[in-house]
Amino acid sequence: MKNIRKLLLSCVVAGACVALFSSGGKKLKAAEIDCATGTDVVTDVVTGTATDEDTTDSDIEVFSDIDFGNMENIPTGDDESDEDDIAIIEGSVKNIMDDPSIDWSEYKGADIIINIKDKGIVLITDGSDDGDDDDASDDDADDDFEADPDNTFYDGMDYGDVYDYKYYIEHNPDIKEAFWYDPEGAFLQFLLYGIKEGRQAKESFGVQDFKNANLDLRYKFGAEGLEAYLKYYIVYGQYEERDATDCPELVGRIVKYKGVDYSSVYDFDYYIKHGKLAKKYKLDDYGALLHFIKTGMPKKLAGKEKCTDEEYEKYQKVSEVIIKDYKNGWLLHKGEWLHFTKDGDVDKLQEEAPTLTVIPGFFVTKMRTGNLNTREERIEAMIQCALDYIGTPYRICTSREPGVGCDCSGLVMQALYAAGFDPYPATPDHHARPENEYDSRTLFHQTPMLHVDFSQLKRGDLVYYRSERGNIIIHVAIYLGNGKVVEAWPPYVTDSYGVTAPPHPYVYGVTRPFP
Repeated sequence: MKNIRKLLLSCVVAGACVALFSSGGKKLKAAEIDCATGTDVVTDVVTGTATDEDTTDSDIEVFSDIDFGNMENIPTGDDESDEDDIAIIEGSVKNIMDDPSIDWSEYKGADIIINIKDKGIVLITDGSDDGDDDDASDDDADDDFEADPDNTFYDGMDYGDVYDYKYYIEHNPDIKEAFWYDPEGAFLQFLLYGIKEGRQAKESFGVQDFKNANLDLRYKFGAEGLEAYLKYYIVYGQYEERDATDCPELVGRIVKYKGVDYSSVYDFDYYIKHGKLAKKYKLDDYGALLHFIKTGMPKKLAGKEKCTDEEYEKYQKVSEVIIKDYKNGWLLHKGEWLHFTKDGDVDKLQEEAPTLTVIPGFFVTKMRTGNLNTREERIEAMIQCALDYIGTPYRICTSREPGVGCDCSGLVMQALYAAGFDPYPATPDHHARPENEYDSRTLFHQTPMLHVDFSQLKRGDLVYYRSERGNIIIHVAIYLGNGKVVEAWPPYVTDSYGVTAPPHPYVYGVTRPFP
């Protein structure tokens, strides 16, 4: 009955007559007949794509004596000479389909179904078929399929290593009921739905088994669907001799997300059991961990039978930012330092402040904020570092610790390091060479920064100065706002001068390290 309903629905074409007829017992075709021109086009019922076949005169001659405008004139096959039995059901197609009084089993053997606009439908069955040989006809159809190799190519890929038509329909009763007569339709169903549903389509491969058995691939594909595992098996997995069957349970457990190991605060089996999530995540350890990070930890749900409050709070803070799209740099969040790779993974997690770069034999200030922190946080880290140098002796070509010594560009370098900004090629070792005494020029011309007009001066900008008669940089300071700067000017680091007050009233230009 279901198949008949599908066929009927497939045949509803406004303003045309649609005929369904069997093709050698293999596949039903639909011929859309243009009543105005008499031309016809054969269309595959299941896929809806045009075929290379043409209908013959014999295909449509059954309609030659039928007056489609008058339902009463349609022959019913009562004449003993007629080989066909014709049944007429009047009414709109919608009403017919919704009518519970119609026993569709009576028309199971119909070879031709005609929808005549909204007047009703005509079913024509082969009179020689007594309806008692259904099983035999099914067997004949199977024999016909067996003679033709199943198509397993789609979109440039051969799915033959993971799909077999006969196996698929025999091990999936609902698929057999719908597609026993149509291997192409079954294959399309497998591609569109079967893979996502985790259906097994070949004895030697089960996509869910393959996923369960390979922890490294679950890490690799994360939230991607089963199709990614199936394609990996076709291209690589089978040649790597990976397990692909008889694995109903997960092998191993995912405990890392973006490089952070949550095993000290999270246990998959404990979490899904006590969080009542077993039904949803029994075979999805990646999804369960993500649920713990995004939902469980904010709600302070237990992820493991035993873990310390201190450890839980640490990872709770990490979880607040790890789900965001940070890449390529350091982030300071609530006392935890996280380093994100260019791919967005965390390869370092620590409480100790890192240094942006390491220069053997030279001092580099540890970061007070990362390059992934906000502009305001970085500006304040830079300024606070510079203010910590107040009173430090002025020493030419020097960029040392607070209290030891520095000059103007040496002070700016260390303040930039504190804010997670690399001032390269201006570096402490570069500045230590006498020919690089004026590394303020390097900062202005070679270190990538935004150049802005003096009229746009903001807190955190770097102000460069020239001499009265020359047009060359001789000094650099950090603007604090309210007309003040912090700078290294002989004899020590100070914040007592105005931005254009003596001893440096001549501004050369302004750069903005944090736009």
